[in-house]
Amino acid sequence: MCAVDDQESNAADPRTNLRRESGGAWVWPTGWRRTDRRARAYAAAGHAGVRVVDVDIDAYREPGLLLPMHPTPRWRGIGFLALGAVFIALAVVIGIVAVVDGLWAGIVGLLVLGGVGAVFVLGGLATLKQRRDAVPGLRLTPSRVVFDAGLDRLGVPWDEITELRTYTIRYGINPLMPRPWQNWFSVDVRDVAAVLRPSESAGAARTARRLRGSTAFAVPDRRLALDPVVAYQVLRYYLDHPADRTELGTPTSVARVAEGRLFD
Repeated sequence: MCAVDDQESNAADPRTNLRRESGGAWVWPTGWRRTDRRARAYAAAGHAGVRVVDVDIDAYREPGLLLPMHPTPRWRGIGFLALGAVFIALAVVIGIVAVVDGLWAGIVGLLVLGGVGAVFVLGGLATLKQRRDAVPGLRLTPSRVVFDAGLDRLGVPWDEITELRTYTIRYGINPLMPRPWQNWFSVDVRDVAAVLRPSESAGAARTARRLRGSTAFAVPDRRLALDPVVAYQVLRYYLDHPADRTELGTPTSVARVAEGRLFD
């Protein structure tokens, strides 16, 4: 049985995503699950990290508005490397036994364990390669939205964006325990291939291709280092108000977020 403070509450107004509740809090996007506990966590994140930054991508620099994300912890990369080493060690042992005893069927186990180990090692190396000076986040410039995960960047021109989709994903299949979930938003574009073609990062391109369909990138709520509702509303506002994009990268855009001037 769920605790009272984790029950569904205050569902988003289906008529609009750009309204405030009477108490001044943002109405959540349609498609997101809301509980009191998650709402408090969002509110506690606030928007203090939103600021003006210089954005360098595709040999071009322009000022932008940073919506920060949490960096991937380095301990996770170390853990992946350790797991990878264990699987590779097991593969080597199985390979030696297979050769000594002539059990050639053991080669299958070697290949499977070796492959799994390689995946973990590559994941760990990618995490540890994260730029030390990087501040992961969404960087909104007058010309594009730049998704910067700390490892790679993907720039999406505003004119290519067709929609922001919001949805909730549950994880696991355990029927006896509450299944963890996250609210996501994704950026859909007219032509994914056209967006990926000038990308400076092969990693970002691979991630976008795995998403398939028309999605260029997707962000889970817990990756964001600010209130995810605010992050969504900022993206929605500048997508729907192209004339105001010229203020991105100036103190005016920071003030707009701080004052909540993101709805008509």
